[in-house]
Amino acid sequence: MELGGLQRVPRIEDGTVMATVDTFSSIVTNVHTALKHQGETKAHKQIQLTCSNTPMSVVKEVVSKCVRCAEKAKKKCVRGVVVRPISVSELNDSGQVDLIDSKTLPDE
Repeated sequence: MELGGLQRVPRIEDGTVMATVDTFSSIVTNVHTALKHQGETKAHKQIQLTCSNTPMSVVKEVVSKCVRCAEKAKKKCVRGVVVRPISVSELNDSGQVDLIDSKTLPDE
């Protein structure tokens, strides 16, 4: 199995490879782009299938530096509804409307 440009031998018990600290960022970047920038957790789970010792902190660091993910995060901001107060020049000039319950009025 080739990992980070080096030939590695998988472990017997689970078939994963021990990655070195030098290859962490390249592994995470490759998996993150292969998953089409789906996020930290999905990338970490996919990495754990092949490499047994890649920490989540490295995955979070690489994903936080991803330019495409930062652009996606900017597009997701939702603008709220702007409520403007009624501007009145004098006191009690705002014109209140009373709601009339027609069921309580006598029949005509």
